[in-house]
Amino acid sequence: MTSSRVLYDDQGEEIPDFYPAESGEDAGGVPKLDTLETSADVPTSSGYRAFLISGMPNQVAKADRLYERLDKIKPAHRLFNFRCCHTVAAFLRHKETGHIRIGSNSCKLRWCPLCARTKKSIIAANTTDWLKEKKKPKFITLTLAHTDTPLSDQIDRLYNSFRKLREKPIWKKKIRGGIWFFQIKKAEDGIHWHPHLHIVSHGDFIDKFELSAIWKGITNDSKIVDVRKIEKTSTAAKYVARYASMPVDLDKTSDEDLLSVAVALSGRRIVGTFGSARKLQLSIKPPADKESWQHLRSFNDVYDCKDFDPVAAEIWRCYKNRQPCNILPPDPPPVSIAIDMEAEIKKAEEQLLLFGQK
Repeated sequence: MTSSRVLYDDQGEEIPDFYPAESGEDAGGVPKLDTLETSADVPTSSGYRAFLISGMPNQVAKADRLYERLDKIKPAHRLFNFRCCHTVAAFLRHKETGHIRIGSNSCKLRWCPLCARTKKSIIAANTTDWLKEKKKPKFITLTLAHTDTPLSDQIDRLYNSFRKLREKPIWKKKIRGGIWFFQIKKAEDGIHWHPHLHIVSHGDFIDKFELSAIWKGITNDSKIVDVRKIEKTSTAAKYVARYASMPVDLDKTSDEDLLSVAVALSGRRIVGTFGSARKLQLSIKPPADKESWQHLRSFNDVYDCKDFDPVAAEIWRCYKNRQPCNILPPDPPPVSIAIDMEAEIKKAEEQLLLFGQK
């Protein structure tokens, strides 16, 4: 394997520190995105990580095997970072409003199912907001004919063809801007790959058959395209965000195919904007009031004790019901104890770094 793309494996977007849970979306009441930077020791997977992955054990196991293989191809700390993802977590309280969030560490790796659900929520929310402001938004799909060429070359060809399409006068005239998302799956024959682009856009009417002719003129052999009106913006946004966060279905992709896709996509963007959407922020940056969030109690302390500890029970109730919490953070420890704690954290951090190099 000669591709240099195995050197990279990032999501391409910053994960913010806090993101509110969407009502009714998560049966466990877990926020779609809660990231808290920490250098403390990593607890066992019996805590917050286990709580999150309980509904996706197969996906996590598959991603674990993938990063183990990628680290053998090009030594790095992917597997270590993946296994540490969401292992440190705490309940946070806003100083003024009393609202509760969960803060947690994130690996930010592309094929991490936990980080993928986070990214999906960010993209879906921002795409929905953008579409709501547009009149008669459209959903466009561009495909390529199946070939036996290497997957990386097929993806290059798809991206280059899309760039050429955006340079065509009719596209510039009809389509004012949009957001594109990459998706890939195996063809029905189970042999060939089927890479394609989904695009949510806005502008004037563009004829499907006219677009098909232009697309074939660019690709020479591909004419299958689709153009349809977006009836419900939130549904369309969630559909495309699913692939922007994870371009393949982990449950339906074999380990070998996943490795091939991971190498071919490494270092590439799988979502982007153009035209009037170019300034659209698909990621959410840390809020301006980041410093207003105080550490209340660790996730393990609350979750393990909520059935018999009144304080833990109240924190959990407020979090689940999205209600302000009157419980305040504990008083800071004496200076001497705080210094000892900092020393222990530094020692744990050094041990983690050494472990990650083995």
